[in-house]
Formats: sequence, C-alpha cells, structure tokens
Amino acid sequence: FQAAEQWRLAVLFVPSALVRVALPILAETHGRDTGDEFGRTIALNVRTVCLVALPLALLVMGLSRPLGALFGTGYEGVPGVIPALMSAVFLHAQAQVLQQVLAGAGRRWVSLGLQIVAAVLFLVTCWFSVPRWGALGLALGLIVLEAAYAGTLAMYVQGVLSPGALSRDAGLLALALFLLGLAWYAQARM
Repeated sequence: FQAAEQWRLAVLFVPSALVRVALPILAETHGRDTGDEFGRTIALNVRTVCLVALPLALLVMGLSRPLGALFGTGYEGVPGVIPALMSAVFLHAQAQVLQQVLAGAGRRWVSLGLQIVAAVLFLVTCWFSVPRWGALGLALGLIVLEAAYAGTLAMYVQGVLSPGALSRDAGLLALALFLLGLAWYAQARM
C-alpha cells in the first residue's frame, strides 16, 4: 500500500495547490453576496480541479504496471492498488474544493461534522475489507471515505450555500467518475 500511496501523493500535489489559491476568492465572493458570483466561483473551481485531477489520475492508472514495477518484485500488488487510489485521489480533490467553499463561507464546523461521518464509514469499511483484501481493502476504504465526504459536502453546498452551483458541472463529474471506473475495470482485466 505504501508504494502505491507515493503515487497518490504525487498526483494530489497540483490539485491541492489550485484549491488553496481559491480560498480568498471564495471568501471574497461569499462576503460580497452579489447573486450568482459565489456559485460561478464554486463551479469554476470544481471544473478546474476536475480537468486537472482527472487526466493525472487516468495517466497514473494507465501506467500502474510500469509504475508499480519501479518498486521491485516485492511490490507485485501495487498495480492493483494504484487504480483504486487514483479514484480516491479524484474524489479527494473534489472534496478539497468543496471543503474550501465551506471554509470561505465560514462553515468549518459543518465540514468537521461531515468529516467525522466519513471517517466512521472509512473505519467500518476497513474493518471488513482489509482482512479480506489487504492493501486493496484499505484503498477501498479510502474511496468510501472520499466519496462520502465529497458527496455530503456537495449536498450541503448545493442545498444550503449555493443552490445550483454544482448542477452546472454534474455531467462533467459523472463523466469523470465513469472514465475512472472504466479505467479501473480495464486495468483489472489486464
């Protein structure tokens, strides 16, 4: 797992940098409250991170066998874990965008509560999946964690903070998730 984790951290670097830059912009547009500007800023950040994180994740998924081979013969399971971690990376990048939206709106406590719910789901998933699948089970736990956190953040942003902000890019996000699933399936069949 640790070898595959190195690629997860490398791919997360660029989206994480983009997300941090957006916080002051989000806080400013939320503070001005000039109609749809906050929603457009959210949508732009979601779209930007999606268009950066998705190609990086797909590239690393496609190269999982040679990247896993870099670690040597003692890490034969790495190519099977990398696609799962890249799916978690994409979800994490989207969650980071939405977490910054809550931070910009002064709702960090809501974010904390949603993180706690996601963490409980992670622990329950790992409790059942790690003994059965090892490193892949841990990666599946991360997918559940990130999907739960990104999903609950999205519901909060869409339902409370800026209705309609995320519906603009729902098709793009659905396509991204489909492509990640397809790439994961293709890697598993190799």
